Amino acid sequence: MKVLLPVPNVIAETPVAQHNHPQLMTSLIQELADIFLDNDDQVQLFEPPDQHDNMAAIDDLVQLLGDIFVDGDHEEEEDLPHDLVAVVEDIFEQEAKEEKAYNFLRTKIFRKILRDSSNPFEGDPEQFRNLYRFPPAVGWGLFELMAETLQTNNRTKIPVLLQFCIGLRFMAEGPFQKSLAQDYNHAVSQTLISRILNHFFRAICSLRDNFIKFPSTPEVRRTIQEKYQAHMRIPGILGAVDGFTVRIRRLHDHEEAFANYHEGPSLNVQIVSDSEQRITGLRIEPGSNNDIFNWLFSQVRETMVGLRANAAICEREGYYYLLAESGYTPSTVLLTPVENAPVGSLAARYTTEHCRTRSMVERTIGAVSGVFIACNRARKLFYRPKIAARIVTACAFLHNVIRIHGFHGEYFGDRFDNANVAFDHENADGYHAGLAERDFLINLFYH
Repeated sequence: MKVLLPVPNVIAETPVAQHNHPQLMTSLIQELADIFLDNDDQVQLFEPPDQHDNMAAIDDLVQLLGDIFVDGDHEEEEDLPHDLVAVVEDIFEQEAKEEKAYNFLRTKIFRKILRDSSNPFEGDPEQFRNLYRFPPAVGWGLFELMAETLQTNNRTKIPVLLQFCIGLRFMAEGPFQKSLAQDYNHAVSQTLISRILNHFFRAICSLRDNFIKFPSTPEVRRTIQEKYQAHMRIPGILGAVDGFTVRIRRLHDHEEAFANYHEGPSLNVQIVSDSEQRITGLRIEPGSNNDIFNWLFSQVRETMVGLRANAAICEREGYYYLLAESGYTPSTVLLTPVENAPVGSLAARYTTEHCRTRSMVERTIGAVSGVFIACNRARKLFYRPKIAARIVTACAFLHNVIRIHGFHGEYFGDRFDNANVAFDHENADGYHAGLAERDFLINLFYH
């Protein structure tokens, strides 16, 4: 009687000898030898270990099992080892578990050794700047400022200094955590990096108002407008406003609120910068809102309108303005260029100076998204909108720290405009008053 049994996958599809595990080979030979021990015809295949090479024994075993299960030469049913499949699978499964546990423990110990001995500040200063975008002296000053906040509610065993470096490295290279976890400078797991980054973002957001703030005193406003007058004749310029988009992952809830017809799911970021390319205003909205909407409901606009409505400030300091591109609605506090101005006219002179001066905010956006790749348009933040907004805030915060210390970060990318949808400027509030204000300034300062 011929009995055909299914061939085990580990034998029929993958030769056992190719696994190349000597300990596994010896165990497998021993187990199978015990099974065949009561069969006189097959005992002769297994010689003592010191007289028979493991690989050759496995080759003989594979050949024998092929004859037994495929050809069906044995006609006695009791001669067939029915538990052979289970034995082989158990041996391989146990060996795989032990090897996986050993590799995990080895990696964990290796990472702990690297982590405990790592201090990026002790390395080459130029390499530190390339990796973290900060000179070591400026980075250390920022660390001392954030150390207390980072230490608060710190539930990990990772040194605070290393957590700070992990946060900087993510902002510089972002947005993937697994590749960051493989860096020898901060060898920690991806899960732990996620917890560290959340703590890092909260620490930065708690210090945001100390570094990102609109000029609130007469002395600061006077200093800013004097620097702008080196580029533009009109006095009272406090900054320029513009926006850009940051792509995020696709959402399951309220996807339409973040849908941008150019970029897909994204955030719309409004930036106001001064003549030193320092960010003085930051507002983040869902990507379905355009730049004009972001400006109309921003705190900076309310501040500018308040300065214009304060008669005492206007009499003592004069009028204040911000510069914006032609996509914005002109108003008494927002100056836009004159489109299609005749060559050589007063409006053309004004527009030339306006565009040259307003380009500072574009260079600011390019520096932020070029130095800190986490918010670069070429990348995508695979995070929820709330976390993505914190990342953008952290990029603006770190940019201001660099500018305040007089360090110009290396520029790695290009600035991409966030195109505005069609907008009815003529029916917007303050449109005609804004045109009248602009024409008055042109005739007064460009005559």
